[in-house]
Amino acid sequence: MRIMQAIAGRNEGGAERFFTRLAIALAEIDSIEQMILMRPHERWLSQIEDAGLPVSTCKFGGIFDFRSRHLFKEKLDNFRPDIVVNWMSRATKYCPSGKWKKVARLGGYYPLKYYRGCDALIGNTKGICDYLISSGVPHQNVFHIPNFTETSAHKKKRNEQNSLFNKQRTVLAIGRLHKNKGFDTLLHAINSLPELKLVLAGSGPEENRLKRMTVELGLSNRVDFLGWVDDPTSLFQSVDLFVCPSRIEPLGNVILEAWVNHCPIVSSRSAGGLELIEDEVQGLLFDIEDAVGLVRQISRILDDDQLSNAMTTAGYEKYEENFSKSAVLEKYHTFFREIIA
Repeated sequence: MRIMQAIAGRNEGGAERFFTRLAIALAEIDSIEQMILMRPHERWLSQIEDAGLPVSTCKFGGIFDFRSRHLFKEKLDNFRPDIVVNWMSRATKYCPSGKWKKVARLGGYYPLKYYRGCDALIGNTKGICDYLISSGVPHQNVFHIPNFTETSAHKKKRNEQNSLFNKQRTVLAIGRLHKNKGFDTLLHAINSLPELKLVLAGSGPEENRLKRMTVELGLSNRVDFLGWVDDPTSLFQSVDLFVCPSRIEPLGNVILEAWVNHCPIVSSRSAGGLELIEDEVQGLLFDIEDAVGLVRQISRILDDDQLSNAMTTAGYEKYEENFSKSAVLEKYHTFFREIIA
């Protein structure tokens, strides 16, 4: 079968990271032939090209970008796919209808006006799928397929040899520096935990504000801003704890990455945190924007090795069963076969 995948995403972001990961993984299935259409972001483009996948670039500009619309149609006519998978609204809006099955993959609770002409919608969480159905999308056109992350080669524990942070107990947070991610709540919590260091990996519109806040709280010597990190594996394997403090987080790829790297987790009760984590089983939860509650859960997990080890084991087991590469690829392959049957 012939699959075109199109994304009009950012140079840095979780959706773009997973798009690239999935495209490369699907290339391992002999019965699937792919064509990729994406913005010319070097980070993701180079990975797609290195994997040997045919890829074309497209600006995906504003409402008057007729050239991109023409290019999309031209690529479709030349490739003649069975299925077009569009990631998020802009690529979906630009994708014309045709003999192919038009599919959109959603990783958030987006307005549905750009998705009305789709034959099927993929939600990467059960919550998103419920939202689509409650918004009027026929249930037979909604498919739940989660994300996966890669398995690290070896389980590592933080110790003096592999630590990147000079033995100091360290908390990790990863994500786009946006208000939705709740990193300001985390900074307030770190301010109440003077023995801890925070490493924050990501970039985005809130970066300057968060850096100013760090200075104002007197945390400059305990908070490191790393910028965007392509592969955070070494970070997960070198810290004591991962925190996901989001106000809004539909899934949370970073939670899966923490599980696969056996890193203990504290997460807010965002939609993604609640869907993935059973409190005190695969991680600890705290109320959104509750810095005091976050302090309590961080202290609890760092002071109880038995609890921490039990939760990392349970998290990895849940990953293996539901979010491993093989499990998710099988779900995509089954979906593709069903939709063109």
